[in-house]
Amino acid sequence: MSLESCVRCLGYLFKENPVSVIKENGGIQSIYILGDERHTRYAMNWMARTNKVIIIGATKAEIFASEFNGRKLVIDKFRYDNRFLLVGVDKTKSEDRYETARGAKQAQKKKIIDIANAIWESSETQERMPFLILTGSKKEQERAAKKIPGATKLMTEREGGMEGEYINGKPAVFFQNSVISRGLDVDQYNLMLVYGCDFAQPFWKVADPRIADEIISDETTNSVLRISSTLRNDNQTLKVVVMPKEDLNKVKFLTDKVEMTEDSSKIAMILKRLAVCGKTERDGRNGLRVIGRGINFEKGKAKFRELRSEDSEIFDEEEKKSVMARIMSFMREEKRKKNGWINSGKIYNNIKTRSGKNMVRSAMQQLYADGDLKMETHGKEKRWSINKTKNTE
Repeated sequence: MSLESCVRCLGYLFKENPVSVIKENGGIQSIYILGDERHTRYAMNWMARTNKVIIIGATKAEIFASEFNGRKLVIDKFRYDNRFLLVGVDKTKSEDRYETARGAKQAQKKKIIDIANAIWESSETQERMPFLILTGSKKEQERAAKKIPGATKLMTEREGGMEGEYINGKPAVFFQNSVISRGLDVDQYNLMLVYGCDFAQPFWKVADPRIADEIISDETTNSVLRISSTLRNDNQTLKVVVMPKEDLNKVKFLTDKVEMTEDSSKIAMILKRLAVCGKTERDGRNGLRVIGRGINFEKGKAKFRELRSEDSEIFDEEEKKSVMARIMSFMREEKRKKNGWINSGKIYNNIKTRSGKNMVRSAMQQLYADGDLKMETHGKEKRWSINKTKNTE
């Protein structure tokens, strides 16, 4: 923007309250000089260079059209609504109650990051499951990317670049009001995790909070629907959006909604077992190739309900095998140290996993069932040792 344009903008300040201070997470404060957005400004030299006007967002478009007494056309239904499953995550039943709504929201956002890390695992895996992560701002994109080691921060990629990102298979983090959120079709992706969707509206938050909420909802809906099927490419794949429960009301048009309080590890495992993301794998030393594009939306929703209804916890079998091997290695080392029976707490403290203590507990129970470990109960405590009759060194 030129200096002249900046000076012209100062002539259209919101006179009732020209400056606003907004507090963000971490104690950061942003100062905004507010322009009056209630009316379109025509003395900014844009009309002479304009052939078409495209307003992104239903609420802003309605405000603009009302200035010209324009006709409002409302779309009540979304063509691909039945392809989507909208999941709102909440803290688990075993977690302590959060005293404030803000505390509950932060717990839900942390869960989104935990789910992302559980699906992604690391850059060293042979196979990858591509997915997108939405944030509310560029600053929040930075924070989210740091919490998911190896994730890609999307900036100005277009359709071709996004296909390359999908094949790469890394989690791709983007933010509202970016190139992607405003109009790119990225229907190759089937899973979007929404970490944040509080797209800043400093003027409307002051002038009319109701309109601010509507604009944020429009922006969130536009961002989420980037992964939708399109007329040119409808493979009837299931599209899943996972977001904090507190933000579910910000998404329009999507009607198939569920709330989940399960552990993040179980939610991640359900998504992996669904194969909803599709899959890429290493092809040789440096190459990557696509080996899966997702699951049919009808079959996927049925399988989702089936997996969720299972009473037992769902664990990654490969991870479980790895944990079982680590437990046996630890127990052999304890045996060499002449330690006898080892209590569960000591094993939990020494064997850490992405899926937490439940994974270790499941692995121990499997080793006991297989006869590799012996177990005795001492009061409320369980103690474990190597079964000498099966394990010889």
